[in-house]
Amino acid sequence: MLDQLLREGFRRAHRRVAFVFIDLLWKAIWVAITAAALILLAAWFGSRTQSIAGPDTGNRSVNTAVAFALLRQFWSIHRAQVFGAVATVLFASLIIWFVLEAAFRARLISGSFSTFLLSNCLKTLCFMNAALAFAAIGFARYFVTPFAEWAQLWPDTRGAAVIVVVTLAALGFLLTIIETVVRSDAVDLLGTDLFRVAGVIGILLLVEATISGSCAVIVGAGFLNISGWRDALLMLGIAAAGIVFISVVHSYLLLVRFSAVGIMRQNVVEL
Repeated sequence: MLDQLLREGFRRAHRRVAFVFIDLLWKAIWVAITAAALILLAAWFGSRTQSIAGPDTGNRSVNTAVAFALLRQFWSIHRAQVFGAVATVLFASLIIWFVLEAAFRARLISGSFSTFLLSNCLKTLCFMNAALAFAAIGFARYFVTPFAEWAQLWPDTRGAAVIVVVTLAALGFLLTIIETVVRSDAVDLLGTDLFRVAGVIGILLLVEATISGSCAVIVGAGFLNISGWRDALLMLGIAAAGIVFISVVHSYLLLVRFSAVGIMRQNVVEL
């Protein structure tokens, strides 16, 4: 049954493949807004450093040392402001991500903007709270230990790390199932067809994770073999292309997921 359901889901996704490019559009808008905000922030702090001028000693090495000393002084004075400004920009970027994601993806199944926005926010909050709780429980010793001594703590916390990763993966899978059926207005499937819903979503997520992991390993191996700045630029380009490819795969499989859940919901309604 799952193979027929997935086959029909892929067939419906092919008919609406334009959604993949629409999904890429809002992500590109988000990247552009975030990059522009960070560049403006860097330019603003950079303009403040221009007021710092040291004496010209006539020695280039000494002038460089003086400039670095003045920059360190500037950093020590304005460090809190820099961190606060960056945190504000990133928080605003996160809100923009939620809004754009809900606005564009709500059109996928003619859903409600508020439903998409609220479901994503609640899913993120639940997952982040669980991650922070597990980190506080399993890795509390790291927070009170100097960074140089973390390697000594790792042998005692490897088991906890495995448990945390497996638990968070299971929680993420559960939250994804709930989010999908809520957005598809198919909550009834949790009681009537839970195993097929979990099977379809699990297969699609496993395929996506396999493709993403393979790309990450390839790009990581390439960065480890960099021998010059040209290789570095080449790998940065490959990494950017890999991110775009993974984003396309995610958008397409997301379309297949909603299509398959929509088919199951339609079958329940007909019954």
